[in-house]
Amino acid sequence: MKTSNKILLGLISGLLITLVLVDFSLRAVYLRIDLSSAFKNYEDVVIPPFKYLKITGGNAYTIEIKQANKPGIQVLNSRKSFLKTKILQDTLFIWFSVAGASHNALKEELPNGLMIASPTLLNLVANGTTNIIKDWNCDSMHIMLSGHSSARISRINVQKLEVVGSQHSSCVFQTSNKVNHLGLQLYGSSVAYFEQIDYRDFAPRLSDSALLVFKGQFAEKLSKHK
Repeated sequence: MKTSNKILLGLISGLLITLVLVDFSLRAVYLRIDLSSAFKNYEDVVIPPFKYLKITGGNAYTIEIKQANKPGIQVLNSRKSFLKTKILQDTLFIWFSVAGASHNALKEELPNGLMIASPTLLNLVANGTTNIIKDWNCDSMHIMLSGHSSARISRINVQKLEVVGSQHSSCVFQTSNKVNHLGLQLYGSSVAYFEQIDYRDFAPRLSDSALLVFKGQFAEKLSKHK
């Protein structure tokens, strides 16, 4: 056999061996994945503790923000390249530059692109994002929404909640919400929907063409506080 043929045969054999090894490696990784897990398509991002959160991005995916024992982020694998984070003292900055979707505040079929957890959250500033805020039990929380942002709030128990919405933003109080004092400021065609919330004091402030939309039970309770 010619030397050139031997070299070619060696290269082909080496390539085949490499392909087989890669196949076994990928198979091993696949077998380690829990296909029954709801988080199998997400990757963990380690972050230090924070108390203040500022998010800027597109609204093609929802961002879930909930209370947990330790801070952390889970990002959809296919959208990891769109995520940038920065920590400055006790403030976490997040840029999630996914393409924008239709500005429909009540659109609930969007998948979670990010899931953010923290033991404490004193202040949330969101610009251009669709947010799910749930499962919080704390003394106070301040939420600022702008740039067509929306926040769907459920299962919170907060002593003092302040929500500020501007630039066509929206806030939806969905299920099992309990607030001692609720402060609400809406500007620039922003809207708040009241589906289920138990409160003691309510202090709304509206300007421009901002709106409050609420069920009859809430309206009856509101009239008693005039």
